[in-house]
Amino acid sequence: MLQVEKIIEFSWYSGLWKMMISAKLYPKIHHLSLCQACCFLAMIIAISWPSGIQSQSSGVRGVVQDRSNREPLASASVRIGVEGVIADYNGHFSMILSPGSHTLEVTYVGYQKKTIELAITPGNWSEVVVSLELSDNLLQTAVISDSRYSKALSESSISMEVIKSSLIEHLNATSVDEVLDKVPGVSMVGDQANIRGGAGYSYGAGSRVLLMINDLPALQADAGFPNWDDIPVENIEQIEVIKGAASATYGSSALNGLIHVRTRYAKSDPITKASIFYNPVLPPRDPAQRWWRASPFTSGISFSHARKIGKWDIVAGAYGFKSKSYNETNQAQYGRLNGSVQYRITDRWLAGMHFNMNKRKSNSFFYWKDGVSSLYRPDSLTKSMSNSFRYHIDPYMTYFDRANNKHALRSRIYIVANHANNNQSNSSTLVYNEYQFQRQFQAENVFASGGLVYNYNTTNSDLFSRIPFRSGTLGVYGQLDKKIKNHTTVTVGWRFENYRLHRPEIFAADTLVGGVRKEQKSLWRFGINSKLVKESYLRASWGEGFRFPTLAEQFILTSFGSTFISPNPKLKSERGWNAEIGIKQGFKLSHHTKGYLDAAIFWSKYRDMMEFVFTGFVKGFQSQNIGNTDIKGFELSGAASSTIGDHHITAMTGYTYIQPLFANFTDEDNRRSSVDYNILKYRSKHLFKIDLEDQLGDWIIGTGLLYTSKMAAIDAIFELVIRGLKQYRETHGGFTLLDFRLARTWHEYTFNLILKNLLNTEYTTRPAIMEAPRNLTLKIDYRFK
Repeated sequence: MLQVEKIIEFSWYSGLWKMMISAKLYPKIHHLSLCQACCFLAMIIAISWPSGIQSQSSGVRGVVQDRSNREPLASASVRIGVEGVIADYNGHFSMILSPGSHTLEVTYVGYQKKTIELAITPGNWSEVVVSLELSDNLLQTAVISDSRYSKALSESSISMEVIKSSLIEHLNATSVDEVLDKVPGVSMVGDQANIRGGAGYSYGAGSRVLLMINDLPALQADAGFPNWDDIPVENIEQIEVIKGAASATYGSSALNGLIHVRTRYAKSDPITKASIFYNPVLPPRDPAQRWWRASPFTSGISFSHARKIGKWDIVAGAYGFKSKSYNETNQAQYGRLNGSVQYRITDRWLAGMHFNMNKRKSNSFFYWKDGVSSLYRPDSLTKSMSNSFRYHIDPYMTYFDRANNKHALRSRIYIVANHANNNQSNSSTLVYNEYQFQRQFQAENVFASGGLVYNYNTTNSDLFSRIPFRSGTLGVYGQLDKKIKNHTTVTVGWRFENYRLHRPEIFAADTLVGGVRKEQKSLWRFGINSKLVKESYLRASWGEGFRFPTLAEQFILTSFGSTFISPNPKLKSERGWNAEIGIKQGFKLSHHTKGYLDAAIFWSKYRDMMEFVFTGFVKGFQSQNIGNTDIKGFELSGAASSTIGDHHITAMTGYTYIQPLFANFTDEDNRRSSVDYNILKYRSKHLFKIDLEDQLGDWIIGTGLLYTSKMAAIDAIFELVIRGLKQYRETHGGFTLLDFRLARTWHEYTFNLILKNLLNTEYTTRPAIMEAPRNLTLKIDYRFK
């Protein structure tokens, strides 16, 4: 058994942070490569490392594990009085103790606390195995995205939501964007995630919501946009959503929030599952709109496997998908392979790799033929075809030193190759590297994390006239979480990023002097969370955000239909802040009924917001800085679980109201909008969601409702040039969707029936492209023994 002696306290960390933020030191670091910078940081840590050790001959040592599956609980907190240690990666811990009686307290986020009485005799070590039970309190759900370490959902200083893998499976979600429709405050405008009105519609270029997979950003390098098909729904463990500016922690593109997907990990018992599904589309509400004889459909098959083999942890997944859409000529088929391999070199040192590859072939169109008589048919000028291959490889290494500090080195190589017609092929490469250091100071109740980030992007695409671009970002960040009297946590975070873009000068009057663009950003976040009374948590936060313009927003040169899209190299970065006050109240109606209610008021302000706007028939659409914007609103949400007899019922709900305005509404803003009053385009003021599920033995029955109010304003030019769009919008306001699901488990099989859009609502989430009529999914899951 590994023994960890008690380390004498030291204060090297304060000197380190002072040196890192020193104006004299930064210029020297600025020109270092990531590898050199990491070595430099490691040298500082090594020089400052503690050497004093107290030697005693008695104490306690043991392991902390999950009671149900015997999984070790890394970083579990083990305390005796004010003294404590953190369990290592394998759940091992040890403490030197004086002879006598002691009370050992063991805690782990998401589990029930356990205490053990010890009697220590001179010269002897007490051996213990601590088995913790999962908490049935939803407030104790473990999340990591807020502060980059595991903490309870109730202790977050910013609004967060969590989606578990079970809901993803029950919904038969073929893509993560379908799951996000269940998250309060999140709306999908086309295939773009919008959190609390912080974004409109960007035509596939740029995102204010950062997508992350396993702690690493997953936006396409040239367009800064998520490819939802890359996310392995067959291997998801949990999805965490941050609602509010997260740039101080995660950098550019987290201006409006964060969607963090954490994939499944191997457990003690092997898990192997396979699924197959078929989803026919039923006739639309208006029979005259039906163009098909045989029903459009989607079908798919998936497989996943996770197991431990000695020191190896292995996870593998595969997914195949084929679609003949209800939107005529739209078809898609793709295959995905994904997985991870991890090796425990020692009890403290592990290395591994995640990987994902996706090959896709598809046909699509940008808007319909006519919004009156041909809702599901294409305008032939907007049709496109693409054949893409994308993959990313993510090597990583984690080391827990003898003071239980965590050192992590993560990398991602993300390759995109998309071959399309209409001179719209594009290719890009993203190389991302990050070193992260974390330390918990038990005596001071402080958790510190910080790191260095370097990413490098290249692209050479038809969309950018085949001009090669190179860009890179070097960043440093840090965050401190200080717990005061075990009921209040104060969070302070800071980040600095240096951005550099390079391309060849293409003409004498080039707007990029020397073909180079440079920018630097520094920003902060502050938060506080305080437990007022039992199960009542008050929070407040303020955080800055920023976003560098993507290559697509600055340099894209293409068209859709008869509409031209022109570049804007003068585009400026956007910046803003988000403030929030909220309260989360847990409740317990009985021993079997528990949950929480949450209320939040939020305010976001953006400066130099970037949006694509119609500038005239010569330049067409162009990304421009539309000025300053102001978005205020409030949100009410909640979740609960209850056991009544043999019924286990879960519920999740939320209502969000936003007031999205221009800070200064100009005549030009009025001319570009489809309405003549001040409101930002492509936003809905009201959003309501509820999902209910009842599990009765081998049966599961569930239903979900989504209401979205009318998208008041869109680009005025669309109502002029897209046939029938104005008439459609006059007769179709907001929309209500109702879903129903039923499942029955029999031996190793689970049979699922899922009815979506039960009311057969005609609706769009972005102008001139219809969403699915009523459709039925039949799915069979098989779990191998």
